[in-house]
Amino acid sequence: MPLTYQELCTSPRARLEQYMVEAKGPSLSSICGYEFRGFNVLAPHEKAVMWLMSNTRFIKCFFPGEGRAQGDATEPLSGYNLKVKNGGLDDKWETVPNEEKPNRVGHYRVYATRNRPGKNLYPSSVFLDYAQPQNTLFTGSTIDDYVVQPDPENPDLLLGKAYTRLGLMTPASFFCLERYQKHAR
Repeated sequence: MPLTYQELCTSPRARLEQYMVEAKGPSLSSICGYEFRGFNVLAPHEKAVMWLMSNTRFIKCFFPGEGRAQGDATEPLSGYNLKVKNGGLDDKWETVPNEEKPNRVGHYRVYATRNRPGKNLYPSSVFLDYAQPQNTLFTGSTIDDYVVQPDPENPDLLLGKAYTRLGLMTPASFFCLERYQKHAR
């Protein structure tokens, strides 16, 4: 039976870590040109903080890198997150402040594997590099994301793990992604 978005979002952390270690990253061509609705899988104390920051849900966008034609999925791809109203898994994903002009935050470049020095924690994953000039400490400049496809038969379902580089500390959290729609914003 195929893994569902709801099952992935409610899986224990140990199972999510197992997926991160065992699964492979999605092909860049399978994510290029799409938006994925995202849900942060958080411990209870993290949920309260993320809720206050309006960061429990999001939309992650993937598109051709600068100078590339639409549909050209050669690396690196580009992307950003769209802010979404807080809610649960079954609530509608509505961008803020509105659908016409969504708030874009956390710009990143997408690579088939880690592109910078440092330990490659999940060598089979896709790497999202937030160390981009338009990001600040508050919009993601210290984030490293690793993304895998936990079900090899389902390219619409992805799992990620985000690490925040804060000196000696590197807190991490899981997030789940499900293909949402073609990217046009």
